Formats: sequence, structure tokens, C-alpha cells
Amino acid sequence: MNLVTKLLSCLRGRQTPSLAEPPLSESEYYERLFVRNPDWSSPSPNVDERSRWDCIQTFVDKYLDPKSGARILDAGCGRGWLTNLLSHYGDALGVEPVAPVVEHARKLFPELRFEVGTPAELQLDGVFELIVSSEVLEHVLDKPVFVAHLHRLSKPRGLLIVTTPRAELYAQWTQKNGIPSQPIEQWISTDDLTALLKRNGYQVLESATAFDIGIYQIHACRRVS
Repeated sequence: MNLVTKLLSCLRGRQTPSLAEPPLSESEYYERLFVRNPDWSSPSPNVDERSRWDCIQTFVDKYLDPKSGARILDAGCGRGWLTNLLSHYGDALGVEPVAPVVEHARKLFPELRFEVGTPAELQLDGVFELIVSSEVLEHVLDKPVFVAHLHRLSKPRGLLIVTTPRAELYAQWTQKNGIPSQPIEQWISTDDLTALLKRNGYQVLESATAFDIGIYQIHACRRVS
């Protein structure tokens, strides 16, 4: 069994909840996933995450000024694997709403900064040269408000990189892998996301897709207003 097949098998297993188990709260779900699940709790990215990082890294190398001494925000950092990789480009901060997951991130990467919270709670207006939000937007009910807070935190001309599943592939994905079991799971289409980003003062510089069937949309954006 190769790594991609192994990971897809893991995804199928975690996406089909047992009828014998009561539904987990949002905090319980992500603690179980990012602290206890060996495929999603290690300091290194798994195959799924690596596919997204390859695109994110390409965009960062292309659009972030290496001399900027960038302040970087990983919005919805989970266990911190992405914060760790982004820290090679500047002063990286990881923000995550689930406290046990933040505690785990601090153990994995004690040299990095992690805070419990959301972008809405950060009082750091206009300071980040780079904000990355990877696999968060699909778990947010009010997407316009979430993107508006990313805009508030972004420095003028700052870079934003967003990754999230493509709603136009939801039927194909679930037929192959089962229905996702996350407490909130609301995918957005590529057209709707690019329109949302533009309405919130971002210019989409470049887009890509990643992982199995190109399920992830990845957009590099520049704050222009």
C-alpha cells in the first residue's frame, strides 16, 4: 500500500462515524484528530498536507519579499506543522481555537509561538506580510466575516494564501471517500471563493489545485485595498 492509498484509507475511516458513538463536539473532534490520530498528529506533514505545502511554498517563494523580515500568521494552525515550515520565512504565529491542540503544537514546536483563538480575536491590525489559512474556510459558517478579519490583519499589499476543498468536486469526492465527519463542513466553489476574496480587497495573483482529483483549491492573493 503506497502512502497516498494509505492516507485515503485513513480519510475514509475517519469520515464515516460509527453509529454507536455520539457525535463529537468541535473541540473533541479536533483534539482526537490532531493530538491522538498518528496520521495527523506528527510534526511532519503527511501526504495530503505535503501536497498543499508544495503549492504554498511555491507561492511564498514567488510573491513574498525575502528581505521583508515578514510577520506571518497561520490562521487555524492545528498542530503547527505548517507554522513550523512558514517560520523559515519570518516571524510566524500560529492561531488555533482548540486549546488541547495548541498545547500539542507547543510540545511539538516549543521554539514557536501558538495562541488559542481565532483571527477575530487577534488585535494585530495591518501587521502581517503573509497570512496562510489552510483547510479552515470549509469549517467556518460565516465565510465573509472570516475573510474580512484576515483582511483586517493583513498589511497593505500583504500576501494571503488560502486553501480549501472545491465544492464543485464534493459529489465526486464523497462518492469515492465517504461523507466528511467534521462538525462543520461547508465547501465553497472556486468561483465563489475568488469572488469573496475580491469583494474583501484582495487581488488573486495565482491559483493551483492539489492532492487526489485536485480536490484542494489554493489561491495566492495580494491585499490591494
